[in-house]
Amino acid sequence: MIHQQLGQKGQLKVLPQKIQFLNFLYLNRQELEMRIQNELIENPLLDLAPATDTGPESSEAVADFKGLEEYMYDDIPDYKAEYQNYLPDNAAVDKPVEDTVDFREDLKKQLRLVEADADIHEAGDYVIDSLNEHGMLDADAEALAEEYSFQVERFIDTATMQKAIDIVKTLEPPGVGAASVRESLLLQLQRTRKDPVCRKACTLLESYYDLLTAGSFDKVRTQMGLDEEEFQIVMQYITRFNPHPMVTTDQLQEKKQFIIPDLFLTSEDDRLVVSLNNPYSGRLSVGDYKLANVNSTPKEQKQAKQYISNKTTAASWFIGAVQQREATMLKIMEAIVAFQEAYFRTGDTDQLRPMILKQVADKAGVDISTVSRATANKYVETEFGMVSLKRLFSEGVHNTAGEVVSNRIIRDKIAAIIDGENKQQPHTDQQLADILRQNGIVIARRTVTKYREQLQLPVAQLRKLSASIQPK
Repeated sequence: MIHQQLGQKGQLKVLPQKIQFLNFLYLNRQELEMRIQNELIENPLLDLAPATDTGPESSEAVADFKGLEEYMYDDIPDYKAEYQNYLPDNAAVDKPVEDTVDFREDLKKQLRLVEADADIHEAGDYVIDSLNEHGMLDADAEALAEEYSFQVERFIDTATMQKAIDIVKTLEPPGVGAASVRESLLLQLQRTRKDPVCRKACTLLESYYDLLTAGSFDKVRTQMGLDEEEFQIVMQYITRFNPHPMVTTDQLQEKKQFIIPDLFLTSEDDRLVVSLNNPYSGRLSVGDYKLANVNSTPKEQKQAKQYISNKTTAASWFIGAVQQREATMLKIMEAIVAFQEAYFRTGDTDQLRPMILKQVADKAGVDISTVSRATANKYVETEFGMVSLKRLFSEGVHNTAGEVVSNRIIRDKIAAIIDGENKQQPHTDQQLADILRQNGIVIARRTVTKYREQLQLPVAQLRKLSASIQPK
């Protein structure tokens, strides 16, 4: 028999326009520009007007225009006009631009030599791009798989991403792609000659690392069956390796750093004004195309009309996504400025307030995930330099005065204390907590340990050993 049944079922569906908007929100300035250029090639009905400079500089250039005769007869001696023969005292000689290869590009070249599927190679490129400046990986395979799937608009499972991570860990230099200092040291040890000291060092890091970082050296020696001299030899052997696979000097980092901001923050009449860097929403438009009267069959005319209709709809969706992205970024940045106004007025990191994604999301009236995507890989140019939006988010701790101090400030203070300590008598985590308490910041020793590990700084005993074997 035929039966009829009435039921209700809830199902969540995401519109294509919403997916396109979320993808655009994650892109930074350079990536968005490339995406627009690709769309202009694929969609002939999408038009982009040239950027017009109507700012104060263009008007000043017209006002300061001088005639040709004034330039020709200025009575300046020729030798002063020669660049090679005349340099003012306050002018620096132009420095040649050095061609520096980013370590990520070198890793990608090594990855091409590894036999693997195309999906693994593409995921491996994403893993390499996700490495921090020390060559280490801050996110796990699941988080990377989720971010990568959303970016390429197709699903990549965690197992595939984990395979890509494992391949990256086999590249040079040893330790690249590690998630922690412990894993970085183990990866380096595993590629060295397996002598007895190396095997003991591997055992120490694999089984007794927690005791080592806690400073329980006696327990480690007892459980490993080592005397004091043997233990010292193993520790000195470990300190031969760099905890971070990539060591980038400040000078080299400055040469490599080239960032195009997504936003500008200026001060006008004692107000902080947020603006976009060369917005596209006002320059994109849908072209008006009509079918020409040519000899074609009705079927061909119908196909042409359908093509124009589809491309017109796609162009409208594209423009809407760009407009929504720019409006959302402005709204979120204005909310961030409202929270961090003291910092943006002074540029002093001590003025940073604790701020989490939910606070900005509530103030801007958007979802937390939207704030996360809108601030990822984005920078704002201020009067005191370039600022990463992601680094403005941090939780807080109450100090003795009852004020909330950002944990980023606490981490900076810990790094400064360790940098200025006596290398032969470094501070333990408890001593660091005592010094912070004297400065009005009361946190537990385990919290100091957590922040120190986030800074990827070794324990006091390892810092002392490392200093003792450094060349004089």
